Amino acid sequence: MSDDAGLYSSRQVAEIFGVSRRTILRLVGEGLVCPVQERGRRRFSDADLERIRTVLVLSRDLGVNLAGVEVILHLREQLVTLHHQAEAILGHLHQEMAASLRGEMATRDPECPDRAPGS
Repeated sequence: MSDDAGLYSSRQVAEIFGVSRRTILRLVGEGLVCPVQERGRRRFSDADLERIRTVLVLSRDLGVNLAGVEVILHLREQLVTLHHQAEAILGHLHQEMAASLRGEMATRDPECPDRAPGS
């Protein structure tokens, strides 16, 4: 673990994943991971480690080249964004339907629940 909670040096990250420090710095250089700069040093967050894990699985285990990894990561981010948008739309539709149903229930004739008043 690092001195700063949840932040790791490139050497620590390399040790965690069993790769060289140079490999980690290459991922940074390619823009696949963007660690924070702290006192002139790169520091990797837990989210950065998860992203590095994904990059390594794609490249090492599945044989995807770094250009392909970049495309996959971008598509994955877009998919997450679309998922959040769909959830928001569904939440809005649910609210609208609930409000509509409440409005219908308020206008029902209590003597005859299957008919609206005046029918």
